[in-house]
Amino acid sequence: SRHHLGTEIDINSVNSADYQQGCAGQSCQLAVYTWLIANAANYGFCQPYNTNRLVKTEPWHWSYKPVSKQLTAQHMSTVTAGDLAGLGIAGESTIVSNFDLYHRGFISDINPDCLS
Repeated sequence: SRHHLGTEIDINSVNSADYQQGCAGQSCQLAVYTWLIANAANYGFCQPYNTNRLVKTEPWHWSYKPVSKQLTAQHMSTVTAGDLAGLGIAGESTIVSNFDLYHRGFISDINPDCLS
């Protein structure tokens, strides 16, 4: 999870339907999302999962770009599956054997605006 970088936040609801036009009631986050799209970059935030890639669109997930961009670049250039092998972490064999999939999905295949 990019949240482990310490640069990621989830804002309001994590229910995708709450961000769709026509939602009703207090759970509707469309106005918040519309504001974020228009203004978040002014405060250093970008939306890493803004289209359906390996990780589906998450309108609630925002990244603080000034720091996350550097940490993402560092991670992409230095962390390998071998770095995680032999650490005794829960699910280690699954994580190591699927490292490329996880790395691409959560780290490298994000909104290019968050990497530039």
